[in-house]
Amino acid sequence: MNSQIVRAAEEQQSVSSEVNQNVSNIRDLSAKILENAGEAEKVGQEINTLSDTQQSLMSQFKV
Repeated sequence: MNSQIVRAAEEQQSVSSEVNQNVSNIRDLSAKILENAGEAEKVGQEINTLSDTQQSLMSQFKV
């Protein structure tokens, strides 16, 4: 009986450690996603600025 309790406790500890590791991985990946989203926003703003500049230059041409 005691060996079953010990085995069950060890299994619970193992599962708990795995859950903790998975939560940690999710946290790290979420931080990377947030960082990448910020970079994507910055690139989008730069593209918008370049597009506005190109549109301004194109409007100078007469057809």
